[in-house]
Amino acid sequence: MRIVVTRGVHIACMLFSAFGSRLSAQDTAAARVAYQQGRAALRERKNEDAVKALERAVELDPGKSAYHLWLGSAYTRLLNEVSFLRKPIIGRKIGPQFDKAVELDSSSAEAAEARVEFYIEAPGIAGGSRDKANAEVIRLKKLSPYRAAFARAKIAEKDKDWATVESEFGALMQAHPDSATPYYYFGRAASLSGLELARGESALRRFITMLTASDSLSRAVAHYRLGTIRERQRDTNGARAAYDSALAINPRYEDAIAARKKLGK
Repeated sequence: MRIVVTRGVHIACMLFSAFGSRLSAQDTAAARVAYQQGRAALRERKNEDAVKALERAVELDPGKSAYHLWLGSAYTRLLNEVSFLRKPIIGRKIGPQFDKAVELDSSSAEAAEARVEFYIEAPGIAGGSRDKANAEVIRLKKLSPYRAAFARAKIAEKDKDWATVESEFGALMQAHPDSATPYYYFGRAASLSGLELARGESALRRFITMLTASDSLSRAVAHYRLGTIRERQRDTNGARAAYDSALAINPRYEDAIAARKKLGK
């Protein structure tokens, strides 16, 4: 009798294990689908839908770093759209997602960079910390010196330390001449600071030549930044032309619309 019971228990355990494995595989597959849906919703700027899909992915498979990383990013985007009352609720959810992404994959440069940005943008009550940001940059440098340089520049920009911002991006342009992004950010820094205007204009024009035909939004942004540089140079006609170029690409570009309207005919 004891042998029969033992064998029955063993068979039941095997069946339960197989059933559990099948459910786990189904959950993992469903999580992957939800993750892909969330990423697609973010590309389409449907941030509420993205949050719901990515929350589902995390619920079904909480062990994936990328799911937490992108859920944190979705919360960050949604934060700009929600009411004042919802902002603290959403804001408190961001940091833990980036922390979990790093915990699950400490080699992820993307997760480290996201956590730096959170630390420098979030108020202290929500987990923001300049000391934590600097410490994370040091860790990020071991994973990706390129991304760490961007992070240092973003911290410097927050402090309006434009000399450091332009130094970091200038070094990146030299070290990575085939990478378009540093050229844009150097030009952007020049337009914001009023420093290195000629080099900033040159960087933005170089950035534009490196864009593909599908990068229309980036092209519009670059022309807008050229317009702000021209304004700082007191070249009103040149500024108008740059803003008109931005609006020809993206007629709904609100910043360009406002800048162009300010200049008049």
